[in-house]
Amino acid sequence: MSEYQHGHLQFPEGAGLQDALEAVVHYVRAKSPAELPLRQIDFVCFEHENAGLYEAMLGNYS
Repeated sequence: MSEYQHGHLQFPEGAGLQDALEAVVHYVRAKSPAELPLRQIDFVCFEHENAGLYEAMLGNYS
């Protein structure tokens, strides 16, 4: 999943990030391990600062 949801398209940083993470977490939690076709989900960031935002926000879902 790319970082389209903020910064580069004039979308406020953090706002789209939370929406994106909530959608991914909801999808993963709604599936049983047998139903989940993914082994890994990668969030691609173009800037180090944005990677830090993802890492911080992901800690809320542990």
